[in-house]
Amino acid sequence: NTEFMGSANVVGQSFLTKYVPLKDSNGATIGMVFVGTPEAQFTQLVNNARNNTIIIALFGLLIAVVISLVSSRSITKPINQLEDGVHKFGSGDYDHTINVKTGDELEELANSFNKMAKDIKELHSMLDADKLSLAKTLKEIFDIMDHLAEGDFSVRADENRHKNKLQKTINHAIENVSKMMENLKSEITVLSDELEDVGEGLKRAKETSEQVTDAANQVATAAADQS
Repeated sequence: NTEFMGSANVVGQSFLTKYVPLKDSNGATIGMVFVGTPEAQFTQLVNNARNNTIIIALFGLLIAVVISLVSSRSITKPINQLEDGVHKFGSGDYDHTINVKTGDELEELANSFNKMAKDIKELHSMLDADKLSLAKTLKEIFDIMDHLAEGDFSVRADENRHKNKLQKTINHAIENVSKMMENLKSEITVLSDELEDVGEGLKRAKETSEQVTDAANQVATAAADQS
């Protein structure tokens, strides 16, 4: 009969969930509404981005060390620039640009690192946007569940989004539950009327039985008087 919100293991998978009791107009619990989303999906995206950053940093550092050992002193400066850039990329500074103008493979390598840093930055921006979208969606779902827990089945999710498949599914489920509740109320009303009719019939039967009993008693009394 109480709400629950947090991480839960659902069929062997960790979910961000919320359970809310579903109550009728009398406050009696008639079911439970569950909403959840897998934790692993967004966590995996963040971990992949982090791992790619570490791999890029290690690879860049290795290349910088190898080149510094086999190259002449004339390329020490661009190698140092590459190494410095890789360290900054590894620390999360994706706005840094490695500015190497040697016209050879070192410049191509620097440009490759710059492009990778730009791609990683865009990936982080996408992850942040997905997190904001997820937070907004979860808040909307929790608000809907609060309304449903109070017996308000007129609430609907906002389908005016680019990705609205979940919202449409939620609205469809609410409509089905609402129809089911209306049908249940109608059946309860009919049953109540039928029970009331049965009660009236029993009351009339009792009155008739009492009248028959009184008549029988009177006949018996009259017969006894005549004898």
